[in-house]
Amino acid sequence: MLGEKKLFAFQGRTFKLYAPEDLGKKWFVEWYDAGKRQRKYGNINSETSYKGRLVLAEQFAQSLANELTPVKTVDQCQVEDHIQGMAAHCRASTITNVVGIANQLFTWLNGRQLDRVAMEEFFAHVGATRHTTTYNVYRQWLSKICDAIDRPNLFINIEPVKTIKTPARFFQAHQVARLRDEISACDPQLWLYIQFVFYCFIRPSRELPPLKAGDIMLQDREIIIRGAHSKNKKTQYVAIPDSFMPALSFVYDLGPNEYIFPGCHDPRKPIGRNTMSQRHRDILRRLKFGSDYCLYSWKHTGAVMAIKAGIGVKQLQIQLRHHSLDETDKYLRQMGVRDVGNLRSDFPGI
Repeated sequence: MLGEKKLFAFQGRTFKLYAPEDLGKKWFVEWYDAGKRQRKYGNINSETSYKGRLVLAEQFAQSLANELTPVKTVDQCQVEDHIQGMAAHCRASTITNVVGIANQLFTWLNGRQLDRVAMEEFFAHVGATRHTTTYNVYRQWLSKICDAIDRPNLFINIEPVKTIKTPARFFQAHQVARLRDEISACDPQLWLYIQFVFYCFIRPSRELPPLKAGDIMLQDREIIIRGAHSKNKKTQYVAIPDSFMPALSFVYDLGPNEYIFPGCHDPRKPIGRNTMSQRHRDILRRLKFGSDYCLYSWKHTGAVMAIKAGIGVKQLQIQLRHHSLDETDKYLRQMGVRDVGNLRSDFPGI
């Protein structure tokens, strides 16, 4: 029923209260801990009035927050203060990632002193449980922070590891057809989202949610990617291919400040960064695609299909917004794409 769930926020944690008007049903508080949903009833149901239960529920959520929030060490406070200072010159998404890395460290330490041995043991744990790329990202950020708080000795024996590149996965033609039929039928909005990624190589989590109708210039057949959202912080343009134009006719009816993908609950805000990724992931899981496929795979698929259709690497570089042909070449080779079509047919005999 609508209105049965209410939220409390304490100590940086969000607690969801299940509060049905039917007081014959038990109330309880839910929250997530390390990705797992937790539930407790406490003494909430000892009260017989709705308002009384709300008071007890808020008190219970506050006590849970105090119980679940460990006392911060001096090291943790120093690190968090430095990260807070970074916010003035770093993207919000970067700060979120760095906060997550720091939380991983201090959760693992569980109150232990942060010294060289502890840091080495933490990175041994990271090396055993995470991808090599993740290991190096953790090392990059934590070493920068330790230098900034005058603790460079913590990284004396911790070196970067050789990264094992995982080839980017793209969908083959028969998989594209299967996914197109499935997604366009059950989730047309997601299929439109995919087409922006496939045709225009717009990054699905960072660049596409904030896209507005005014950014799509149908007469010039271009889309502007604002520097505030792009990876390289530059405002750039991508072309709208002929094949994609019919799907964009609805833009004529939108105001320039309307989001192409508005929020589910508030159209004045963009859709959540991970909303479409999750919907796409659910479909891939149902169709038994492996975990190495994702929404970003449509960008790789568009690049591969463009090359196979005869589009030049230079044109592709511009559409991908790569800074050089070498970057585009490296990107294609990562997916096993080589420009050998003419070589196979035209190589002279001896």
